[in-house]
Amino acid sequence: MDPQAPVTEVKGVGSVIARRLRSLGIETVEDLLFHCPREFQDRSRLQRIADLQPERHGCVRATVNWVSYTPGFYGRPPKVDALVEDGSGRIKCVWFGQPYMRSALKKGREYLFWGRVGVYKGLEFVNPAFEEADAGDSMPADFAGLVPVYPQTEGLSSKLIRKFVRTALDALESVPSVVPEPLLRSRSLLPRAAAFRSFHFPASKAEFENARRSLAYEEFLVMQTALALMSRSRRNAKGHSIVVSQATDARIRKRFPFAFTAAQERVIAEIRRDLANPFPMSRLLQGDVGSGKTAVALYAVLAAIANRFQASIMAPTEILAEQHYLRVSEYLAGTQVRIEFLRGAMPRKDKAAALERIASGQSHLVIGTHALIQDEVEFARLGLVVIDEQHKFGVLQRAALSWKGYCPDVLVMTATPIPRTLAMTVFSDLELSILDELPGGPRKVRNYWVPTKRRSAAYERLRGELAKGRQGFVMCPLIEESEKLEAAAATQVFEELRGRLAPYPVALLHGRMRPEEKHDIMQRFRAGEYKVLVSTSVIEVGIDVPAATVLLVEDCNRFGLSQLHQMRGRVGRGGDEASCIFIGDCTTEEAKRRIRALLRTNDGFEIAREDFLLRGPGEFFGTMQSGIPDLRVGDILRDEQILRTARKDAFDLVETNPLLSGDELAPLRETLERRYSKKLHLGTVG
Repeated sequence: MDPQAPVTEVKGVGSVIARRLRSLGIETVEDLLFHCPREFQDRSRLQRIADLQPERHGCVRATVNWVSYTPGFYGRPPKVDALVEDGSGRIKCVWFGQPYMRSALKKGREYLFWGRVGVYKGLEFVNPAFEEADAGDSMPADFAGLVPVYPQTEGLSSKLIRKFVRTALDALESVPSVVPEPLLRSRSLLPRAAAFRSFHFPASKAEFENARRSLAYEEFLVMQTALALMSRSRRNAKGHSIVVSQATDARIRKRFPFAFTAAQERVIAEIRRDLANPFPMSRLLQGDVGSGKTAVALYAVLAAIANRFQASIMAPTEILAEQHYLRVSEYLAGTQVRIEFLRGAMPRKDKAAALERIASGQSHLVIGTHALIQDEVEFARLGLVVIDEQHKFGVLQRAALSWKGYCPDVLVMTATPIPRTLAMTVFSDLELSILDELPGGPRKVRNYWVPTKRRSAAYERLRGELAKGRQGFVMCPLIEESEKLEAAAATQVFEELRGRLAPYPVALLHGRMRPEEKHDIMQRFRAGEYKVLVSTSVIEVGIDVPAATVLLVEDCNRFGLSQLHQMRGRVGRGGDEASCIFIGDCTTEEAKRRIRALLRTNDGFEIAREDFLLRGPGEFFGTMQSGIPDLRVGDILRDEQILRTARKDAFDLVETNPLLSGDELAPLRETLERRYSKKLHLGTVG
């Protein structure tokens, strides 16, 4: 049987079962064989009933004495009881909510029972697994030993999945190993067929771990070989060199009314080295809010313009894009650099004129939002792409801007790397620069969590800050797919605070407002006319109000960890001590972990690591921003050493045999083509 065959080729899998398997991500025989058991039940040792211990699992061979059925009533589930004995003693078996069990067990017959031993008026098995015993002392193959338990779905039990897996394994005539034979030997890995069998039906836990290690290595090797090919392709691409002479460097530095920090100097040196290379730069610039990412990016922009290239800066919101435009315009006042601000809602005549200037090369720097990636936007000579707060853009959106030029250098910036980018930073081809120093020293931000019933205390804290002449933010959760509900929720909080905080003026900002309304409110808030801004996460990035020293986040459990960290970057920018108060009832363990992380640290990378653990790294080559990447067995965190080994082997392999030629590498070539042929270009997008 071909592993790439549809799962319906497995005996017993019809169209109905195939639909249920599809909900588990299983469409081919190979998908089924990679379906990882979530645990193993150790049924390898039979015990006497007399030797069973409470609160432990046990396996016995016993005869059914009697079976009784109790219908469900008053909300209680139906119950099936059975009394079984083996000569050493008796034990009751109980199944809740499984009325069919009364006909599955036959009085006087011998069965094998496995389960956890509970105590209720004596020892009892609760919902045990069972199988009719064979003649003699042998145990049925599907019941005995280490029995895999699989993730399942409605209408598809673990037992049935186990049956299909065994059938598929028995039908496989040969499975060529994706990992070349020399690597199998040098890394002490199992061939693919043996690995699959030991992965599902091992004789011991050690045998399973060896099989899992072999399959995880295979997955990592395929992924890293794709990345190695992409890296080689990027290095061999005919890009352009942007060289910064001493005179150009001096001219650029004059545009900044401050001296760069040591961290900024280090990062600028890294970027200059990348720009000078003949192949495109692909670099992530990470630094908390206020660390000077924009100044570093502007240095790179001016370097590109000095070399007669155009540059672009794409931001996720019009507020942030406008902030970049105003700041850059201030730095470049009096120069010949022409800056274009491209927004979504522009008069048709103005937009047409701007597009003409961009296409002709008259505009040197183009700043905007998603409007930059529209088909109508064409550049004359785009040499550098800067993407700010990159986690706000999908992979395809970020790629679209890069494709506007011919192999342009790409610099992506973020205050908190999303899990996907964190994974690529550690294990892939995205170079990393870190701004780990804040101008003027660390920002003083204290973090607090307040349960909903104590919301009034948080409001009083806000009022106290206003009495000192300061300003504050109150964030309301964005309600997905419903701007109307979002606006209503924010309006309710706004009305309450307007009464509580009088006479201090309070403003409201939400997604249903017109762009000119948002702009006017923000301008007046920056000017201090409004003391409090009640808003949805439209202001998560892009607000620079030095007098803001307190942030309240309503229903904090409805925000992601990255969002919450971004929000608190809005306060304390003027040097005063600031407070972030997260309001909400954290009822789930994930919500509690988010809050604990926020209270523990203000460091963006620590937050990103926790987010990585909570959400997964995202796809390396696809468009999904978070969740499990193209991995079914390997785990990037747990298997870091396996991944690093596979990475080294993959890059060595591509270095010595860039075409992956030869029969021995045919299975690896075919796997790469099947999995990544249409996605490889996305692996270069940060």
